[in-house]
Amino acid sequence: MARRAQTGAGNPAAGQVVAVPPAPRPGRVRVRLDSIGAILAEMSRVYRAMRAGAIVSGDGTRLVYVLATMAKLHADHLFDERLKRLEDAHAERSATGTSR
Repeated sequence: MARRAQTGAGNPAAGQVVAVPPAPRPGRVRVRLDSIGAILAEMSRVYRAMRAGAIVSGDGTRLVYVLATMAKLHADHLFDERLKRLEDAHAERSATGTSR
């Protein structure tokens, strides 16, 4: 990436193109999002970072939206697992002829 230099002490002449090294990438942070509680905790961290000004509001809003979607999918997955267990138990009872 290149940009035009500004004039001033120690700077090249105005209008001269100077190579600027890329900004260092922050290290990857792995966050466990395997439960609704963990997702809620991450949403809280994002909210606090927005309040502190560490994350721009627009970026934080997008992150929280994705986290909310993940929480809904996690809840749907848990519901599907419970429903399958109930259906399997019902089918097993029906096959053996027992009832409650």
